[in-house]
Amino acid sequence: MSCSICGRGNCTSMFHSIEEQEKHEELFGEYEDMIDELKDRIKELEKENVIYWDIMTHEQRIEVTKE
Repeated sequence: MSCSICGRGNCTSMFHSIEEQEKHEELFGEYEDMIDELKDRIKELEKENVIYWDIMTHEQRIEVTKE
């Protein structure tokens, strides 16, 4: 994974100053948390076979199930 602050592959956020880390957290922390929550929800839906990815087109498909 790349650094969440600068995006370089050979870096990590702890290599940046505390000031840089705090600034990044203020600007992007909330969004990163929301992205993580959405990724977790997608994984849950995949486990329930409600959502899956088309392997050939890499498009997201939603399967409608009747209850």
